[in-house]
Amino acid sequence: KSVSVDCTGLGTTEELVGKVKERVPEDADLVVELSITGLIGTDAVIDPALVLDELGGNYFSVRLSGKRPEREISKDDLLKVPEGTVAGKFVRVLLERIEEASGNEREELEEALQIGYQLFRGRSPLG
Repeated sequence: KSVSVDCTGLGTTEELVGKVKERVPEDADLVVELSITGLIGTDAVIDPALVLDELGGNYFSVRLSGKRPEREISKDDLLKVPEGTVAGKFVRVLLERIEEASGNEREELEEALQIGYQLFRGRSPLG
């Protein structure tokens, strides 16, 4: 069975293992092809190899396939993007809007910044 799990917002390997178990019922005869997508927070501790170890006893086989999640980029690293580029302008405009926003709007803008900048870098955290 192929399954894709978005790890955006998860902070630990255990949370990711729990999310996989929610999506795929335990079955000793099942081969699971796991694709992990999304954005991992800068402070998250998720180890894909450990995920495989922890899930191994629940299924016949578990293996990672496809893309891997991207790590969120810190504000300091985002500010290093050259100002004279389209990506630099995008980063600065969104950072300015984030400072003025609150609540759900702020969260949406922060996610848009992370995903948008990953796309500028030629990577898609969307799976």
